[in-house]
Amino acid sequence: MDNQPAPEQPQPVVQKLSTEQPQKVVQQIYGYTADMMRKGYSRVQIVKELESRGLTRNDTHTVFERLSMVRNEAQTKANRSAAAQTMMMGAVICIIGLVVTIATYSAASKGGGTYIVAFGAILGGGYRFFKGMSEM
Repeated sequence: MDNQPAPEQPQPVVQKLSTEQPQKVVQQIYGYTADMMRKGYSRVQIVKELESRGLTRNDTHTVFERLSMVRNEAQTKANRSAAAQTMMMGAVICIIGLVVTIATYSAASKGGGTYIVAFGAILGGGYRFFKGMSEM
């Protein structure tokens, strides 16, 4: 059913579940599952592996869903950061284009001559700015 190549084996999870340190066991299970996710295991493979280690199907789904939620939140934060950088770079490019246009126009209008309309920088910067905004 699962046509993925066998990923690299993660470090083994706790072999025996100790009742003395349940918090440590939970952390190890989450760490083990996160390791499998990083190494490319599919959801089905992870669930089967955790069930083979003694977790119930409900528990394996809970672990997987919580880790997926954390991973999605981290990805969303990274995407927003990248979008903010795109917006900032677009704004800087657009402003530089406007400054060049205004400065050369001002110089040309006082003594005559030609001026530069940096429409490429203005339009390109504006495009980048709005592209970044749409990715927020």
